[in-house]
Amino acid sequence: MKPISKKHKVGQLHARLNDFVKPRAYYDQKDFAELIGCSRDTVVSLEATKWVRAAKGRKRDGGPRLRLSPSLAYRIARATGVSLPWLLDNDRDAPIVNYAGRPYTKEDFKRATKHFGKRKFLRNYVGRVHAQIEEIMSSAIEKGLAAEAVMKIERFLAQGRREFGWDFELRERRMLEQASGLATGRRS
Repeated sequence: MKPISKKHKVGQLHARLNDFVKPRAYYDQKDFAELIGCSRDTVVSLEATKWVRAAKGRKRDGGPRLRLSPSLAYRIARATGVSLPWLLDNDRDAPIVNYAGRPYTKEDFKRATKHFGKRKFLRNYVGRVHAQIEEIMSSAIEKGLAAEAVMKIERFLAQGRREFGWDFELRERRMLEQASGLATGRRS
């Protein structure tokens, strides 16, 4: 695995987050991309250096291969608690600061991920589980085993509800949305 580039703002932030979670975990580029809401390739391009020809055939650092857009910078700042102006300025030697302009700490990161976490978790991971269930059901239908697959999935979900409980408000909201969709002739 390539070392994280600390030359560019996104690489500096990525390295700092790894300092926060060590020794138990490591944010690789895929994890970091999920955290900030973009693709792994985008993170790679933001951290990679674009080399430019200088005098006498020498190469010099021309900055990141991909320029950080204001919208992605906003998502990064919101997901991590880092200062948006710090991300967008070109001073690579400036220390990482939080939204208040103070030195960026592990507490800033925890606060941001706690605030940003539930909605992002639901959007990312629940969608993945849903996709896997769809894949399983599609395969079971092709094999003529749909009823057995439904029973096993329902047992698994019932066990999860017993063990973890469920969010009644979310369940009620979903049921109302489904009912209103059926009433207007739409399918959800």
